[in-house]
Amino acid sequence: MHLHSFYLIPATYLFMKLLILASWYPVITPPNGGIFIYDQARTLASHYPDLDICVAYPGRAHISPVHLVNSYYEVKSLPKQHFRQISSNLWEYFFPVINWSKLLPGGFPATYRRAWQRCLQRLMKQWGRPELIHAHVSFPAGWLAFSSLHRWGIPYLLTEHMSPFPFPSYIDRDGKPLPCIEQAFQHASSIIAVSPSLQSEIRRYGLGDAVVVPNTIDEKLFFPSKNKYNKFSCLFLGHLGMQKGIDDLIKAIAKWRPKNNIQFLIAGAGEEHNVIRIKNMARKYNVTRLIKWLGPLEHKEAAIQMQKSHVFILPSRHESFGVVLLEALACGIPVITTRCGGPEYLIRDQRLGFLTEVGDIAALASAMSILYKNYNTYSSSWIRSYYDSEFSARQTTKKLMNLYKKIINAT
Repeated sequence: MHLHSFYLIPATYLFMKLLILASWYPVITPPNGGIFIYDQARTLASHYPDLDICVAYPGRAHISPVHLVNSYYEVKSLPKQHFRQISSNLWEYFFPVINWSKLLPGGFPATYRRAWQRCLQRLMKQWGRPELIHAHVSFPAGWLAFSSLHRWGIPYLLTEHMSPFPFPSYIDRDGKPLPCIEQAFQHASSIIAVSPSLQSEIRRYGLGDAVVVPNTIDEKLFFPSKNKYNKFSCLFLGHLGMQKGIDDLIKAIAKWRPKNNIQFLIAGAGEEHNVIRIKNMARKYNVTRLIKWLGPLEHKEAAIQMQKSHVFILPSRHESFGVVLLEALACGIPVITTRCGGPEYLIRDQRLGFLTEVGDIAALASAMSILYKNYNTYSSSWIRSYYDSEFSARQTTKKLMNLYKKIINAT
């Protein structure tokens, strides 16, 4: 066992089984969807070998009477329930959920609850009864954890990640969170927000006081490298939609109009119409010659691209955290991002790069130009040391283990 495991868990502490219930997970969702949950589970398992961890995550199919053919293929393509061991103390458990309209008997969200209760019973027979559930995102995971508390008495803590919070579809006509969101928060033994801005939003909706614990990244993948592109390279990695501000980046490139010795690497997936729109915008602003489209990247390839790039850019409109920013800092590269929630928590020193206002194209263009001209003043080793001192996986998992211990000792 690692020495810090002895430090955190006294001999009388008998907590052995942790069930992580994930609303998003990269095995079923797009390649990097919920990657922070994936990374946190593996980091916990690595740092605490006496802790048995199982990650449970849903796969969804929707039945629509209007689109029966599509519904048939969606249900048919849904993987079957499976339980597999990843390492000596880490398991993954996939459970399928078939949803239909809440206007029909037994419809959404009760479809989630029924599927989860059946699958939890099976999981407990195969793996054992968890002492604690760590739910990521209030719906569906937090609400399902609440149902587990109600039926089996298993306590849970909730980490919220939504951005914006809550999602517009989870707010009623009076501007209040839906009952399923409120229940998830009200019955949690502890609430975690991944940034102070999200902590404030949770408090603003009257959902309780959250503690801030940042996301975790895979430190075996993300670390500094001297192997850089020959051209000065600015990397964008994110969903090619409105939230991540890719359209603002295209406009800022056009305003800056850099020389041909600079390239912009744009990585990520998106709905086909959004990808077409962004590429058309690049042609309209005559910046296509400066852009290399990388498409969606697997996690390992994303790490390689960050290591080879000189700057990371994420001009988001809103972020609860910004895990790709943390990955960039771990790689020792400066970042340019926006004051939109999570980034202000991560970028707290001008030696890390720039924070601009959301939608300020001129400021974004200026930040890129200044950073390029003064790139040699940024220290890769200092940026990495900042990451280590503020956001290392060891510190984050230590905070989580202390919360786990507190909840278990109180029950």
